[in-house]
Parts: sequence; structure tokens; C-alpha cells
Amino acid sequence: MEQFDYRAYPKGSWVLHMLRSQLGPELFRKCIRTYVERNRNSNVVTGDLRDVVEELSGLSYDEFFDQWVFHGGEPALNVTYSWDPKKNQARFTIKQTQKVSDKVLLFDFELPVRLIDSKGTVYHRVAHVRQAAEDFEFPLPAKPAIVRLDPDLTVLADIKFNPPSAMQQAQLKVEDDMLGRLLATRALGGRKDDKSLHLLESVLENDSFYGVRKAAAKSLAKAHTPAALAVLEKNTGQKDARVRREVVEAIGKFYSPEALKILSEGVAAEKNSDIVGAAIESLGKYPVT
Repeated sequence: MEQFDYRAYPKGSWVLHMLRSQLGPELFRKCIRTYVERNRNSNVVTGDLRDVVEELSGLSYDEFFDQWVFHGGEPALNVTYSWDPKKNQARFTIKQTQKVSDKVLLFDFELPVRLIDSKGTVYHRVAHVRQAAEDFEFPLPAKPAIVRLDPDLTVLADIKFNPPSAMQQAQLKVEDDMLGRLLATRALGGRKDDKSLHLLESVLENDSFYGVRKAAAKSLAKAHTPAALAVLEKNTGQKDARVRREVVEAIGKFYSPEALKILSEGVAAEKNSDIVGAAIESLGKYPVT
């Protein structure tokens, strides 16, 4: 599954976020404040920011700015996972799949990994990625129930990682990891089996974050089965209008007498004009009778 759609945000914002994660919030704020005060009413270049960061941190940031700013592209990672029960090791194979050229290099960076066992114990490890393909082994006391790559979004990278289904299902229950639940909910999209539909139903009805519930509605629409439509119908009364609109739009992805009936009844009962508009837009594809 895709880790995160980083393209939705400007690259400069991601680079600053990565810089903040390396410096820490206090030193990062000090660097930005110093940079702004020192260069007020002046023309600046990226090197001016790098100079301030190096001066206040005491560290070299030549490589950081060279690969993330002065060269193009971002790392595209294809990650596979396995567990070695004999050695009690979590094993990862990480490949950089971006097209390498004079302008786009192989990247050299640290990829945080969070592993959680069945008892809830959390282990943090780091994979220092620098080759086109390489293996990493992390010894653990027990087989992890959940594996999260870059859980705090500190690396600008397109990460493709498909953990086992059991891990994705376990992620749905981690209350303090909203992004993990979101990714697991998206991964269930399009699955038509009863277990997946029940999981999505539970997420749509119970998750604490509206964005995850919206993702559940979208995933149910991708399943495109009568059972999925029935779950969406049950949730047309969601209290959060943002989720209710997503449910209506998901129902609009279906084209059937049942969906027509649900949308028609929804228009009559809905008080939110924005949601009524979404329902009417979906009704427009049905022939007038």
C-alpha cells in the first residue's frame, strides 16, 4: 500500500519538515528565527539557510541540501518484509526504484521503523538506506504484530509497502496512530470478502478520527458490492457532515435501483445544502422517469 501521498504538499515544505525532525523543534525554530532576522530586507539564496543551520547546530548539512534541494527527484522505495523465526529477526528488503541520472541520485538517508509486538511493546529501529537494493535485519524478542515505516513522516519518499493482512488489521486498532489506521483502511479498498467489509463497517461507525471514517466510505465504494452499499446506507446518518458527505458520494459511485432509492430519500431528509448538492449531482446520471 502507498505510505502517504507526499505529492499533495510542496517539496519545500517537506524539506523544512525533514530539517525540523533532524534538528528538533527548539533548534529548528532558533535557526529559522535567526535566518529571518539576519536576512531581513535582503536577497537570499538557499545557502544562507544552510549556513545558519550549520552555525547553530555545529553539524555539516552539505549532503542534506545537496540531495534534497540542489538535486532533483525524491526516493521511490519498494519495501518487502519477512520474519525469520529461527533467528527472531524482522527482515526488510529496501529498493530505491527512482530513475537515477545526473540530476536524480541514489539517496542516502535514515528510514525510521516502528515495530510493535502482540503485547504492545514498541521497538524503534533505523534503516540507513544508501544503495539501490539492500537488506536490513532487526533482532526482536518476539514476532511483531505491526510494522510501520517512517511513522512520523520524516522522509520525503514515495514508499510502497504491503505488510501482511494481519498487520493491517492490527493497525486499525491502534488509537494513537491515526495515519496507520488511515493507511490500513485505504488498503482494504476494493476487497469484497465479508471480513474486510465488516472491518470497514467498524471503522466507518467507530473510528475516532473523521478522516479515517471518510477513507472507510471510499474503500467501501471501491468494493462495489450490494453488501458494501448496505453498509453505506446504514451510515447516511453520520453526525459529522464531512463523513456524511463522503458516504453520499460513495453511494453515488454505485448505479443501481437501490442506490437511486437511497440517494432520493437522502435528498428529502438532508438539511445540509452541500450534501444535498452532492446527492443531486449523483442523481443526475440516472434517466428521468
